[in-house]
Amino acid sequence: MTETIIEMKDRHADEIGQLQTSCKHPEESEWLEHHWAICHSSGFSIKECAICGKEVDRREGCHKCGKEMTGYDWVEGWDVLKEIRDKKPDYNRDMMNIDFDILANAMYCNQCSEKLIQEKSQ
Repeated sequence: MTETIIEMKDRHADEIGQLQTSCKHPEESEWLEHHWAICHSSGFSIKECAICGKEVDRREGCHKCGKEMTGYDWVEGWDVLKEIRDKKPDYNRDMMNIDFDILANAMYCNQCSEKLIQEKSQ
């Protein structure tokens, strides 16, 4: 029987882990848009080591204003939408009239998320 990709990854997990731990990451990729699934952007960019494939740098920016964010200084679009819908339950329910100002998978700085919630829940 042919080995599946998951089985192959499992079989090589220790080797990959050792490579990534010992690698000095001498060659980095250009900035790449990160996707959590095919065609689903995570809203941030990463650089990977060309040797071991480990993520070596991450750049996140507010989807609205572009402000660069670090650590946990951001709010996910899902949380912005949830807060607006808590205040205005019929918001964005009509699929023919979707508000693309707020993307569920995007990230927003605290200032922009508060402003969007205030504007959209009125």
